[in-house]
This record gives sequence, C-alpha cells and structure tokens, in this order.
Amino acid sequence: AGIAELFQQLEVDPPATAERLSEVLARARLIAKLHADQLTQRDLKKADLAKAQIAKSHAEKAEASSGGKLEEWQLQWEGVMQAIQLANEASPEEASARIEQFTDLQHAHDALDTAKADKRTAQIQIDDYKKRLTETWQRIHSQTMPDDGRSHELLAADLYRDLTDARTLQQKKNTLTQQIADDQLALNEALASGNAAKEILDRLLLQGNCITLESLELVEQQSIQRSALANEVRDIEARLVKSSGIPLADALNQAEGQDPDVVAETLSQNLRKNEENTAQVQKLHEAYLAARQVFETMDGSAVAADAHQKLAQHSARISELSADYAASRIASAILAQVIETYQKRNQGPLIEIASKRFAAITAGRYSGVVIDYDEDKQILKAVRADGDRHTMEQLSTGRRDQLFLALRLAAIEGHIGKGEPLPIVIDDILIQFDDAAAAATFKVLADLSERTQVLFLTHHEHLIEIAESAVGGAVYKSHLLTS
Repeated sequence: AGIAELFQQLEVDPPATAERLSEVLARARLIAKLHADQLTQRDLKKADLAKAQIAKSHAEKAEASSGGKLEEWQLQWEGVMQAIQLANEASPEEASARIEQFTDLQHAHDALDTAKADKRTAQIQIDDYKKRLTETWQRIHSQTMPDDGRSHELLAADLYRDLTDARTLQQKKNTLTQQIADDQLALNEALASGNAAKEILDRLLLQGNCITLESLELVEQQSIQRSALANEVRDIEARLVKSSGIPLADALNQAEGQDPDVVAETLSQNLRKNEENTAQVQKLHEAYLAARQVFETMDGSAVAADAHQKLAQHSARISELSADYAASRIASAILAQVIETYQKRNQGPLIEIASKRFAAITAGRYSGVVIDYDEDKQILKAVRADGDRHTMEQLSTGRRDQLFLALRLAAIEGHIGKGEPLPIVIDDILIQFDDAAAAATFKVLADLSERTQVLFLTHHEHLIEIAESAVGGAVYKSHLLTS
C-alpha cells in the first residue's frame, strides 16, 4: 500500500494485482535511481549557471575596462598623428610609412655625422703621415724634402725601396755571420775530434807496444785473425755438441787424451764397415729369397737339407746384422732426442714465445718453432704436432705468413715487457689465412690487447663476423672509415 501511494505521487502506474513484490521493488529502485540522476543533473546545471553568471560579470567588467583603454589609446593616437603631421583619420599604413621616412632621415643624418668624423680623422692621419715622412727623409738622406714636384706617395715608395734593400743586406749579413759561427763550431769539433783520435791512437800504440802506425795496423790485422779463429773455434765446439749430444765439457773430457788421427781413422773404418754391412745384408737378403724359391721347388732330397742349413746360417747372420742395425737406430734416436732437449732448454725467450703464438694461430696443427742446424748454419724450422720438422721452403704461403706473424708478435711482446707499451697497427695480415686460422689469430690479438692497444685495419667485412664469434663483440670496437 505504501509503494502504491508513492507511485501515485510520482504519477507512475500502480502495482498490478499479479505483479510480485520483488518486481515492484525492482521497479521502485529503478524509478528512485532515475529521480536521483535527474536531481544530480539539476544540481550540475545550477552550478554551470552560477559559473556562467560569474563569467558574464567578468566579461562586462573587461568590456568596461577595454572601453576606457580604447579611449585612452585614441587620445594617444591623435597626439602621435599631430606629431608626425598626419590627420587623425590616417590609416596605420600611412603612419608606418611616415615613421620609416623619419627613420631613414635619422640614419642619413647619423651617416653624415660619421662621414664628417672620418674626414677629420683622415685629415689628421694625412698630416701626421706627411710630417713623419718628412722627418724620415731628412733622417735618412740628411737633407730637406725635394721640391721637384713628386708626390708624397712617390717619395714614400722610394723610402720603401731603400728599406727593402737595407733589409736584404741585413739578412745577408746575418746569414754570413751564422755561417761563420757554424764554420767555427765545425772547426772546433774537428779539432776536438782530431785530439781525441790522437789520444786514442796514442793509447793504442801504447797498448800494442808499437811505435809507428804501420806496426799498429799489423797488430790490428793480427787481432782480426784472432777473432776469426775464435769464431771458428766456437763453430767447431757447436758442431761437436750437436754431433755428440752431450755438453761441451763432457765431450772435451771424453776427447782428452785421444789421438785425432786415430779418431778420424776409426770413424772412417766404422763408415766403411757400415757400408759393407749394408751391402752384405742386401746380398744375404737376395740369397735368402733365392734359397726360398729353390726350397719351395724341392722334393725332400739332400739338396733340401743343404739349402735349409744355408738358410739357417743366413738367418743367423741377418739376426746379427739386424741387432747391429737396431742398436744404430736406437743410438740415432737417442742422439736426436738429446739434441732436441738441449735445443729446447737453450733456445731464447723469443723462440719460446713465438712457438706458443704459432701453435695458437695454427690451432694446434703445429706445436711451435725450433732452431735447427744445416751443416754449420742455424735455420728456423716449424714443428708439426706429430714431431715432423719443416723448413720455410716446405711450408705453404699461409703457414709462412702465420710463422712470421708469430715471430713479430713475440718480438713486440718482448719490447712491451722491457719498455713503455706502444700502439700496434696491423694492416690486413689475414689475406692468406683460412677462417679457423683467422679466428685463432683474433684470439691471440685479443690476448695482446690486454697489454697494449691493437689497431687492426682491413677491407674484408666478413672478418668482423669471425672476430665477434672468436672473441666476442665486447672485446673490440669497430670503426668504418670512408673516403
């Protein structure tokens, strides 16, 4: 009943007889929400109306203020028009044109004043120039200015020519004076050098127990011969160490008391014996093959027994020679191992570092480099991973480049360890390298860059990708150079 009364007050259809209470309440809530929204809209419109009234009031005040300012501006406009001699009804364009005319007039007046000031300054400078020209002419020529009709410009040109000639003469004087000083200095140095040379000659004559220079020259020749003999002795000692595979002191102890002629004869006999043994082994082997062929054709008679006996004799002889040959091979291998151990122990730090770098650049295909001997000369060889040694002629172009790079890097590292590090500039050294060798080289350069700056120049862009995959992009910084 209460809801029905409210619906009547709101002029809404009352609840029907069959309408349930929940439906009536839902409709009542919807109507209440609608009225609440209408009330909110009404309040908003009232607020907007109040704001509009305030804005209208401000606009009316601004209009009144603008009207006063307009009247004030009109009074100022009339005063300005009278000042520039124009009617009050003149347009702004006419006023602007008249103001530009006054501005141009002011600029022209200022330019006139500036020109007058420049003229006065120029006249003062001209008078001062003529005065100083007259004083200079009198001071140089000791006479008054000539009155022959020549202008001051011509007289100044004559003075300038005189000044140029004087400067030229002064320059020649300075040059000759410097030459004299240089010649005197050279003379003093030559005298000092001569005195020093004379002192050296006197000391040499005294040390050599000589009286004349000819006898001193003879002593010098003998000294040169002594140095050559000392070098020859060192070469012989080196060959002795190489051939014996033991230290020099031990080799000398073993050779002490030995007759050189007997040793040479024994070596010759051993060589001939080895040659004879080799030939005999060959002959016995051929006889063995022939006997075996005969044996295969025998039928068990006494001939076969004889052949079998000969075969046993030849086999025994072959066993004996084989034992000698095996002993010789073992001695040769031991000697080679001793020589290699001695070389590794005594090789310089440069070769040691170069070996490490060469092994890294070749990705382990080569274990390093060694100093070997070719008769009485030292040569550089590359050592493969299997121990085989190759000379420079046996290496490919790329391998030689890698070996030379390893030597150069070893020399650079040696310099860095002894002095101040300097930047290293490398220009396209990977032309003959494959991708694997290039990647290994970048790793070596990255290791070197931790000790000094490395600048790598190339026109092959694919090397940047190899460097990034080998050492990572954070290790280096690439720069593109354009012409």
